[in-house]
Amino acid sequence: MKPRKVIRIILFAIGFFAIGYLRESIFVNIAYSEWALQDVDNHFEIPEYLNFLKSQTAEGLFLLRWAFTLTFILVNFALTYWFVRLTYNRKFQKWVILCFLIIFLISALFYGLYYLNPNFETSYTIARQLAGMIQSPFALIVIIPLIELNKKLQST
Repeated sequence: MKPRKVIRIILFAIGFFAIGYLRESIFVNIAYSEWALQDVDNHFEIPEYLNFLKSQTAEGLFLLRWAFTLTFILVNFALTYWFVRLTYNRKFQKWVILCFLIIFLISALFYGLYYLNPNFETSYTIARQLAGMIQSPFALIVIIPLIELNKKLQST
């Protein structure tokens, strides 16, 4: 493997790790802030960079959760797309777009089912799991073996 490619992989891994850490920190602290609004006895300190959470209402935290969900989906999409674009043939960029779009739409469908019928809690769980997949490097972890398999099949 060329040194340039190794450096690229390491930089993207660091990027995915940093984004994943930031995402987890934000969502955990949103949950802590929601608990504080419900007077749940907890002993936590929100990091200084997330102090804006302390002044939020329950509705504000709910909206922030959605905004951050969409933001991290877009950020992980961009990282995955750029990685595939820089590492593989550009035709595989379509696979990234399709993967994220399909998972996002299926997640939205399940969330819509839950919104229409809150008794169907399983659909909300499925929607969250699917959305979580595209807020992480999961899509890239699936796409890379598919690209490699496609390359091998094309060469035979």
